[in-house]
Amino acid sequence: MTRYLALQGCEVYTPTEKISNSLVLIDDSSVVYVGASSSIDIPKETQVYDLSNLILTPGFIDLQVNGFGKDAILSSEAYKINRIAKNLFKRGTTSFLPTITSCSIKTALSASEAIKSAWKNQNKISCSESCILGVHLEGPFFNPEMRGAHPKKYIRKIDTSEIELIAESCGGFGRSGNPGLRMVTFSPELENSLYFIKWLSERDVIPAIGHTMASSEKIKNCVNAGARFAVHAYNRYASKDIEVALHRRDDPMLEVIENPLLYTGIISDGIHISPDMVKNFVRNKGWTKIVLTSDLVSDKGLFPEKSGDKKVLKGSKLSLGEVLPFFKEWSGIDYISAIATLTRNPAKLLGLEENFGTIISGSEVDFCVLDKKTLRYVTCIKGQNLFIDQNKEIQDRLIL
Repeated sequence: MTRYLALQGCEVYTPTEKISNSLVLIDDSSVVYVGASSSIDIPKETQVYDLSNLILTPGFIDLQVNGFGKDAILSSEAYKINRIAKNLFKRGTTSFLPTITSCSIKTALSASEAIKSAWKNQNKISCSESCILGVHLEGPFFNPEMRGAHPKKYIRKIDTSEIELIAESCGGFGRSGNPGLRMVTFSPELENSLYFIKWLSERDVIPAIGHTMASSEKIKNCVNAGARFAVHAYNRYASKDIEVALHRRDDPMLEVIENPLLYTGIISDGIHISPDMVKNFVRNKGWTKIVLTSDLVSDKGLFPEKSGDKKVLKGSKLSLGEVLPFFKEWSGIDYISAIATLTRNPAKLLGLEENFGTIISGSEVDFCVLDKKTLRYVTCIKGQNLFIDQNKEIQDRLIL
């Protein structure tokens, strides 16, 4: 009877280090050993897979998913959210935050309940779905001028009573929730924003900023109060001094880039940010505080949304596994750094780095397999049984 699985010959990015000609030994659904293949004898009763010319990384973590294919989070139907999770898993995202965008409180509560139900469903089925880590509420507390594709009729002032209701619907606050409210994105220039940041932080909810025309000083004050994430860099950030020459403006992105305490999301799909701007952003921000996000939406959301007399972007259609090769090429950073932006960095932001975003002895089996030359996504490995039964692209590599 097989007790262990061994993955050998691949490059492992833990992602804090690169291990060449490696061996990863799996017992049940956890890692027993990860290191050089020459440093350990493979136990008896082990199935060995040759992963030469492939890369093994931690599973990808996406902090902003609004939908996928024909399904939307705001549909408020649990089976559709589970289907989103299944489709994400097939593309390398093994954990995510379902994102509720600006809507009525009634819809937000229904969506929260559906996410909680979908999370419960994941405990009853196989591990072939992306794990729901909690809820991300993006809006409705936005500067109306910077709402972008968020419907104007739903934009409103900060109201903690709404947050309490939503948290109750999705299973509580923070990491103790089931799955719980994990992140709230709002415009930092709104009244009572500093109080709101402290209020969220006390409940283990990550205060995130975006959709803003705030000054650099205001951004800095918010970070000092506890804000720790800025969503989709450059998109829906603007200076009040738009008529002033660029080199004389007080622009919110200046502090977003420079502040060492603030993680910042980036949508590297070639549409939200140009390739040259990706390189510039990474060089100035530094990869340790960058989080690659997808901002995935359902098919209906792919078309530009009309806002007044303008059309604005409404999400993206590319998953993390699809944008990683672009991000690596455009940013010019090495594999370790690029992979960390969608594994280790989001895990650290969420306070989950001991269980997610890493490959070490004792960690759960939660991996992505990539092509070594192109970084093209090949498959996911999550749990020993799933690896044996469902990962057909790897089955032919069984050698013992």
